[in-house]
Amino acid sequence: MTTLDISAAATAFTLSYARAMAIASSSDSNNSSLTPVTAAALAAHYSNTTASTFGQQKRFSSFEETTKSITGHLASFEQHGLGLDIKLSSHRVEPVIETSAVCWITWEIKPLSGSGFEGWKWENVYVYRRGVQGEEKKTIGAMGSDDGWDKPEGCWEYIVTDNEIAGILARVPKFFEHGV
Repeated sequence: MTTLDISAAATAFTLSYARAMAIASSSDSNNSSLTPVTAAALAAHYSNTTASTFGQQKRFSSFEETTKSITGHLASFEQHGLGLDIKLSSHRVEPVIETSAVCWITWEIKPLSGSGFEGWKWENVYVYRRGVQGEEKKTIGAMGSDDGWDKPEGCWEYIVTDNEIAGILARVPKFFEHGV
């Protein structure tokens, strides 16, 4: 395996993650019915992942825990009028070693019409770790007549979300207060 191989693997993984986020994207309506499918498809990309925001770390140790946490995060976007029209704007991949790469992903959100929010972009940093040989294939994103897709091997090992959270809190200071 070469660093070219890891770049291709990390790029495929990034695009799969972006596809998972796009499941619930809609600029015209709130797609809360798609939140569980979106959360599960996103969570499939995590495995013992550590997320860091402003120096605080959270470890996602199980698929169920990760799905629950992502579901809550997406629900907060909806609850506060931001909606879930969040799409990949750009990405960059830099190999570290043959089994790992750093991925800079720029996301763009287009809040719900009439919400009073303007769209914005933010960049998160993800560390991709290639999966072990023989990793079981997992189909994700399946719903209705859509058969979904096979998640590429590997996982996000580490994520830095300072820019995402700073952008949210600049617009919705009470984003993490439930019931608001």
